[in-house]
Amino acid sequence: MNRKNYIFKGVLPLILAAVSWGVSYFIRKYITHEIGAFTIILMYSIAAATFLYVIGPSRYTGFFARFSKNWKLLIVMSVLSATVGMSLLNTGLKYMDLGVACLLERTQVIFTVIIAAIFLGEKLTNLSILLGLVGIVAGFFVMPMNSASFTFNNNWQTPLGAICVISAAFVWAFTTVMSRKLAKDNLRALDMSMTRAIVGAVTALPLAFIFEATHHIDSSAFLTALALAGVAGIIAGGIGYSAYYYGLKQLSAGVSGMMETFTPLTGVLLGIVFLHEQMSGTQWIAAVILLVSLAGLIWVESRQNHEIGVEPQG
Repeated sequence: MNRKNYIFKGVLPLILAAVSWGVSYFIRKYITHEIGAFTIILMYSIAAATFLYVIGPSRYTGFFARFSKNWKLLIVMSVLSATVGMSLLNTGLKYMDLGVACLLERTQVIFTVIIAAIFLGEKLTNLSILLGLVGIVAGFFVMPMNSASFTFNNNWQTPLGAICVISAAFVWAFTTVMSRKLAKDNLRALDMSMTRAIVGAVTALPLAFIFEATHHIDSSAFLTALALAGVAGIIAGGIGYSAYYYGLKQLSAGVSGMMETFTPLTGVLLGIVFLHEQMSGTQWIAAVILLVSLAGLIWVESRQNHEIGVEPQG
């Protein structure tokens, strides 16, 4: 591949995808106090599914035939990914800073390596274990806390938000590993994206009515938040997914995985500029160590020919 194609058809689309997911996290953080987690998933998923179909209806020719071969596993994975994972992330965003949440979400890389070792028998090297442990420790110090007493700021909100975000990362790591089976059965990546969006909308609709029907639907803030949730779906679930799978064809797993570090970087930047979030010196150091250890882990695993690319979760 010549350098021009490498950059314009590989690197730039993946950077666009990673940035779009960071922007999506920002939008959801911004609206999380106006509408509930399930309502966000509903509007996000409807917008994403509509966008994916409109830009390329021919891509889904024969979709139902491919879907029918693995429909049980595909539905379970979609529920875990779109409903469980996204609701956990949306809840986590409500209780902690955007930048910190984006950084903790990247622990998905560590969980992916561990789960692949357990279920797929992929060998863990000593260096992979070391980098994973460093990443876990760094992730702990990324969270805001009192440096003198090692207690979390905001009492229960910080640990609750962290638990939600890290749990979402674990769920997505599990679905990432399981998606390899579907890929081997010739189910296209965009098929999985479309199914995830459809299942997300179908499951979120009753949950939103049951648990979030008390919101004032006539308020302008509520309607604006609904529209923004849809915009987040188009940006991340539509544009982000399309750019990701387009660029993924051109790059190795190691390089593509490292491109995804632009997601937490975007989240941190947007949080500082627009949400006036602040990070202490300890948090900045921990963030750098976390991202470097994750990039190293991705590179080491890719050298072992392991598929360590994580599932995009904009």
